[in-house]
Amino acid sequence: MPWLYHLEPVPLMGNKCKMKRRLAQRARTKPRRTRWQKELAFPSLRLVERLRLTPAVGALEHAARSRYGETFAGIWREYGTGVGRIKLAFTNGAQQKVADLARDFVEPDLIDAVDAERTMADVEAVREAVGNDLAYWQSQGLKIVSIGSDIQANRARVSVEEWQEPAIEEMRQRYGPDNLTIDVTAPVQAVSDTCERDWCFTERLRAGLWVGSS
Repeated sequence: MPWLYHLEPVPLMGNKCKMKRRLAQRARTKPRRTRWQKELAFPSLRLVERLRLTPAVGALEHAARSRYGETFAGIWREYGTGVGRIKLAFTNGAQQKVADLARDFVEPDLIDAVDAERTMADVEAVREAVGNDLAYWQSQGLKIVSIGSDIQANRARVSVEEWQEPAIEEMRQRYGPDNLTIDVTAPVQAVSDTCERDWCFTERLRAGLWVGSS
C-alpha cells in the first residue's frame, strides 16, 4: 500500500525549509521492500502459474516412478518464458511413457520426453557409493565438499575443494568416468555448528549430501 505521511503544521513565516527536511527524513527512514517481498505482496502471473504446477509436478514424478521405475531417469523443470517446460527422462521408450503419463497431467503440452543413458537408480547408486567411501577419499587427501545427483547431466556429481589429480583419476576409474562429474568448488557453510551432513536441494542438483567438518 502507498506510504502516507502525516505533516505537522508549519508556520508560513520563519524557516521555509523545515517541511522539506521533515519529508526528506521520513523518506530516508521508510523501510524498503526487497524484490522477493514485492513479489510475494504482488505476485506476477508467471510466479502464480509456476507455484500452481508444483504439486502436479510432484504427482507426475510419483506416477513416473511407480509405473516405470525400472527406466525412470529423472524429472526437472526448465524456466524460460511463461511457466517453463517439464522434462521427463527415461532410458528407453521415453516418448510412449511420457504420452501415457501426460494423460493425467493438468498441462500435458508442457512435458517433453528426454532419452537418457542411466536410470535414476543407477545415478543414485553411484552417489551413495561415493558417500560410503568418503573416509577413504579423505585419507587420500581429497577434500570432498558435496556429493549429489545431477539429473540433467544424468550423472552423479562430486565437488572437491582442491583438484588432486591422482585421487581424481582413481575415483573416475572406480565408479566409471561416464557415471561421475567432478568439479572444484568453494566449501559451503554448515547450517549449524553440530551438523556434519545435511541434505540439500536445488534446481540442478536434485538431491545431494553436504560434507564438512564440525
